Order: sequence, then C-alpha cells, then structure tokens
Amino acid sequence: MDVLRIFSRAAMVWSSHNAPRLGAALAFYTVLSLAPLLFVAVGMTSVFLSQAEVQAGIIAQVSRAVGEENAAIIAVLELLFRNIFDAYARPTTGVLASLGGFAGVLFGASLVLLELRASLNTIWGIQAEVASKREGVLRFLKNRVISVLMVFGLGFSLLVLVVLNTYLSASAALLQGRVPVVMLQRLETTLSLGLIFAFFLFVFKVLPSAKVQWREVWLGALVSTLLFAFGRYLIGAYLANSALSSAYGAAGSFVLVLLFVFYSAQILFFGAALCRAQRERARVYPA
Repeated sequence: MDVLRIFSRAAMVWSSHNAPRLGAALAFYTVLSLAPLLFVAVGMTSVFLSQAEVQAGIIAQVSRAVGEENAAIIAVLELLFRNIFDAYARPTTGVLASLGGFAGVLFGASLVLLELRASLNTIWGIQAEVASKREGVLRFLKNRVISVLMVFGLGFSLLVLVVLNTYLSASAALLQGRVPVVMLQRLETTLSLGLIFAFFLFVFKVLPSAKVQWREVWLGALVSTLLFAFGRYLIGAYLANSALSSAYGAAGSFVLVLLFVFYSAQILFFGAALCRAQRERARVYPA
C-alpha cells in the first residue's frame, strides 16, 4: 500500500509541476550544450588515450545508452562526434584566443547542468530566496562554479567509461569462442543498465539543492532505469515506423534527438518525483 501511495504522490508531483514544460526546456538546452560538453570531455580523455580509442569508446557508450534500435539518433550523434574530433584536432592561434574559446565552451557546457538543477529544484518544490544584489551575484558565481565542476566531473566519468569499454572489448575478443555469445551480450546489457542506474543515483542525490539521503533516491533511480531501458525500445519503434524524420526534411535528425531527450527528461523528472515522495512518506510513516 505504501508503494502505491508513493507512486500516486510522485505522479501528482510530476503533473503539478508541469514536467513536460520542464522537459521541453531541458531538451533545448541539452541540444545547445551537447557539442561544448562533448568538446570538454574529448579534451580530457584525449590526454590519456588516443583519439581513435576515445572516439570508439564514446560511440560505444552512446550506442549502449540510446539503444541500437535508435539507429537514426546514433547516426546524428556519431556525425556530431566526428565534427568535434575534427575541431579538437585543429591547431589554435594565440593564447588569448585559446583561453577565450575554452571559457566559451565551458559556459555552453554548463547551460544544460544549470537548467537540469533548476528543473530538479522545481520538482522538489525549492524556490529561490529573495536576496540582495551581493548575495545574488555570489549565488550566481557559486552556481557557475558548481556547474563547471560538474562538467569536469562528467569528463572524468567519460574517461572511466572509455577505459572500461577498451578493457571490455579486449576481454570480449579473448573470450570469444570460449564463452557463449548470449552470456557476453547479457553481461554487456547488465553493465549498461548498471551505469544508467549509477547515473540516475548521482543526479538525484547530488544535483538538487535539497539535502537528499541515499535511501531516498534508490527507488527513483531504479524505476527510472527500468523505464528508460523499456522506453528506448518503444521510442525506437515509433521513430522507425513514423514519417516524422522525413516530414521535417533536413531538420528531421535534429527533431529526433530533441524527442529522445524530451522523453528521457520525463523519466528523470518522474524519478525525482519518486525521490520526493519517498522522503514525504518517510516523514509521514516513520520506520
């Protein structure tokens, strides 16, 4: 009965805070920030690995997360990755130009994280307090610093994933013929779901301004992971059997990415609503 109350309350929170509107804004900011965010991540990973290893690792991780059934979306992202690698390989002219460009990239990459944090605060019912000009400036700078640190954190996470992908690819080559292919595929699927679960755990625990306990986020992260794993097949089937891409012409690929991010955002916001409902349930029904 408690589980039904939690899900009912989460649905109410999701609806009352107009999650579709929040998802539309987040999808827009994600598309804007995707290139600079990946540029920073590629820069960090290329320090330790070759460009070929980084590119193969990133594409492999994105394919696992998005799902091979969403081939159109993966193709768009692969094209974006190639453009980013080409831009990263070009030599820069001058120290000031390099610093200015890097600052611009960091600013662009931080946009989506700031919007995500603001959206999660909305789901949690956290409103910004009225502050003086000095406090407002300090809060703005603090949020920017936090968002930039999160950008570097994502870059480090990507480095770990790329190294892990390289290790798994080498291990799979060694085990080929010794271990059934089905077992390797199940291991890969389990690893992919585990990484997605860890991502949701991190987002629900760290990003909101509320002080969230670990015991309050596991249910939201688990449900979000299952919904994402199941939903990506549905959206892949829908996009494959609809004329949406051709209807928008040259912008069709852009629209597909927007729709996928929008759907993923709805899952994330419902998971955050579950975390809030879990906390409210703990207060009303203490253990």
